[in-house]
Amino acid sequence: MLPRAIFFSPYSADALFETSAVFIVGNVLAISFHGLRKEREYRIQLELAQQELQSHIKTIREDEKRLGTLNQISSTVSQSLELSQVLNSAIDSVVDVVQADSAVIFLLDEKAGELILAAHRGIPAEYARGVDKLKVGEGFNGRVAETGRPLFVEDASQDFRLTREVVSKHEIHSLLIVPLSSKGKVNGTLCVNMHCH
Repeated sequence: MLPRAIFFSPYSADALFETSAVFIVGNVLAISFHGLRKEREYRIQLELAQQELQSHIKTIREDEKRLGTLNQISSTVSQSLELSQVLNSAIDSVVDVVQADSAVIFLLDEKAGELILAAHRGIPAEYARGVDKLKVGEGFNGRVAETGRPLFVEDASQDFRLTREVVSKHEIHSLLIVPLSSKGKVNGTLCVNMHCH
């Protein structure tokens, strides 16, 4: 195109100018599109990095809250020798951290072979009276005390292992029970509950 425009055009200077202008504009556009593509890729990478950072920040905040709760429980234990105060503080902290609807703590009476309800949050008095004592091996908490292993129940109201009618009556849905152990020996259970909504 360039040799023809220069040698065969009656206005070779104009032809050279037009050809050069087209060449320059084409290169400028190519460079601009390349720059825009790179900028778009950079923005996408930044957005992904920002999402990942937000996820890490959320995890750190959750961990910080859990550690704060453990510190609070530890502080309460070291400041008070009164068991009921320690248990009430601990259960408040657990309910807050795991955002449970309710929670109960049972302590083991080894001589009687029973779990005794020691602290509770978010359950009615009727429910508390209905589960104030459980035999080791009875119900969900009794099984955890017997086995020393945690137990998760998806729908407690429909579970065949349910031994107390009061549990299904108060629409306790899912629950997680963990043993409270010291030196390899089960001393009780902690049960956190989510209700049907």
